[in-house]
Amino acid sequence: MKRIGIGGIAIESCTFSPLFAAIEDFTVLRGEEMSRRYPFLPGWVFRGLTGLAFFPCLHANALPGGRVKAETYAALKTELLDRIAAVLPLDGLYLDIHGAGGIIFPAPV
Repeated sequence: MKRIGIGGIAIESCTFSPLFAAIEDFTVLRGEEMSRRYPFLPGWVFRGLTGLAFFPCLHANALPGGRVKAETYAALKTELLDRIAAVLPLDGLYLDIHGAGGIIFPAPV
């Protein structure tokens, strides 16, 4: 059985925007809540394949906006990595990302 983690952070950032994206601008799904994002994985099964086990960790998505505040990025990244660490070992990771996410640095890492 191959173990596949799922997670990601997604936003399309405009560096010209005077506004910044904060944690409240993101829709954050954790664990089983993520199933509504992946209708092609009903019951966490892909096309009837039985040799895969999916482990939904965290997915954060925001509408297009300004650059992401450093503390927001740090919080989302930390939680995603913690949730991935909790399901190790993994054979793969479905990193569900999209957009050009600009972050206001320096971010505490």
